[in-house]
Amino acid sequence: MEYSEKDLIEVDPTTRVDALMHVFAEYKPVLKRKNDDGYDWLEDDECVCIIIPNPLSEALDIKIELAAEFTLYFGGSHCHYWSYESGYEDLIEGVHSIVRGELCSFGITYGGWDWCSGFWNGKQIDKNECAKYLRDNAAEYIYLMKTNYDKELKPDVIFNVWLRSFKTTLEIRHEWRLKELIDVSLSDEAILRLKITEKLRRIEHEYDVKILLAVESGSRAWGFASPDSDYDVRFIYVHKPEWYFRVARQPDTIEYMSGDRLLDFSGWELRKTLQLLSKTNPNLSDWLLTDKIYLFEDEFLHVIREVQSKFYNPIHAMYHFFNIAKRHDEAYLRRNGCMLKKFLYFLRGLLACEYIEQYQQHPPVDFRELVDLTISDGNLKGAVNSLLELKTKSKEHDSVIVDEALQNYAYGLYNEREKKLADFRPALNDRSLSDLDAILYRYASCSNG
Repeated sequence: MEYSEKDLIEVDPTTRVDALMHVFAEYKPVLKRKNDDGYDWLEDDECVCIIIPNPLSEALDIKIELAAEFTLYFGGSHCHYWSYESGYEDLIEGVHSIVRGELCSFGITYGGWDWCSGFWNGKQIDKNECAKYLRDNAAEYIYLMKTNYDKELKPDVIFNVWLRSFKTTLEIRHEWRLKELIDVSLSDEAILRLKITEKLRRIEHEYDVKILLAVESGSRAWGFASPDSDYDVRFIYVHKPEWYFRVARQPDTIEYMSGDRLLDFSGWELRKTLQLLSKTNPNLSDWLLTDKIYLFEDEFLHVIREVQSKFYNPIHAMYHFFNIAKRHDEAYLRRNGCMLKKFLYFLRGLLACEYIEQYQQHPPVDFRELVDLTISDGNLKGAVNSLLELKTKSKEHDSVIVDEALQNYAYGLYNEREKKLADFRPALNDRSLSDLDAILYRYASCSNG
C-alpha cells in the first residue's frame, strides 16, 4: 500500500457532522449532543454522537463519536480513527461493513468482565483465530495477575467468546477452557518479554511520552544471540505537543539498564529519529525493518517504513557496513584471534555490502536471510550455519576455529570491497524534508503522552 497524501490532511471531526449525516442518510441517522438525555459522557458542547439505529435491537445501534478523533462503537466494542482524511474514510467504510454484516463485534469475557474485545471480519468464530487473539491480548494480563495480584489462572477456567452482528439479535457464543486456547505455563522467554513490555509502559508513564515503536536490536534481532546475550531494547517515542515549543534544548534520548544488566533500553525522540533517518542511519533502519517487535503503532510503522525506503542512501550505508567489518578485523580478529562473535560481525558487515551493491536497499535484519541472499555456495552456507548454531550455545566472547574456506571467502570479500568502495555511486531517490516534517507534525500534535 502506497503512502497517501490523505494520511497527512488533518481534519476536525466535529466539522464532518453534516457530511456524515448525508453519507449515512439511507440508515436514518440520529444526531445527539451533550445536553441530550444519556449523552452527558460527551466531552463538551462541540462534540456530537451520530446514532445509526438498528431495527432489530437498540443494543445493536451503531454510535459514532465526533470529538478530538473519530470513534466507532458497536456491540460492546469500539475503534478509534485518526483525525485525518484517511481516518475519516476508514470510519465510513467501517460503518458500511458493520451494516452489511461483514464486520462484527467480538469479545472474550472471563468472570463477568471483558478480557479483550475488538472487531472481527466474518460471521463465524474460528477457534484457532480465537486462540491467537487471546494469546496476543491476554498473555500480559496472565503474567500481571500472577505477579502483581497473586492470582493464578487455572487451566480449566472458562472463557466466553462472543460475536455480535448488526444483522441478527442471535449472538454467536462459545465457551472454551483456557488450556484449550493457550498454554498458561509461560516460558522464561515469554515472561522476560512481558517484563520488557511492562517496563516500556512504565517509561511512558515516568517520562510522560508515547512510545510509537519498540523493538529488539543487535544479536537477538540478527538471529545469533548467545545464551548470555543481553536484550537491546530500542524504541522511538514522542512527547506532548508543548515539549516542542521550548526555547531551551531538551534531552532527546531515554536510557535504562536493569540491575542485572540483562535489559538495555535506549529510546530516541521522534525529531531526533527523523533527523537520523534523513541521513541514513543503518542502526535505525534495523529498528524499523526488524520483525522482533515489542510495541508499535500500526499506522506509524507503515508510514515510517515508507519514508525509510525513500530516504535510504545506499552509499552511506555501504561505508557504514564496510567500516564495521574493518573495525572488527583490525581491533579484534587480527589482535585477539577469531572470537566467534567478532567474526560474525565482520562477516555480516561484508555480506551487507554485497546486498546493498546488488539491491541498493537496506539488508535483511535476519542474518540467515542475508546469508541466503548473498552466498550461493552450499558448502560456505553450511559453514556459516554451523557457526550460527555454535554461537547460540556459546558464551559471548568464546574463541572458535573458523572453517578455512569461509575465512578465505570473507577476506576475499573484504579485499575486493576495499578496492571498489569509492566507485559505488548509484543514483539516489529524490527526497524532501517536508515528508519528515509532516510526520513530526502529525504525531507530535496528536500525542497525549
